[in-house]
Amino acid sequence: MHMKNACSPAPGQVKNGTPPWAVQAAAATGAGATVRAGALKARTVHQTSSKELV
Repeated sequence: MHMKNACSPAPGQVKNGTPPWAVQAAAATGAGATVRAGALKARTVHQTSSKELV
């Protein structure tokens, strides 16, 4: 499931990006979930850089 934007900004409009604090918060949430899943012996695949999330 992913969010889709039905419209694109016009050439003169500013495109809003994800704020850095939100990217960091999402990375921390994902890291915590990975640790908990690992404790359950679940197989996990994770990224090593927050730059890969943008």
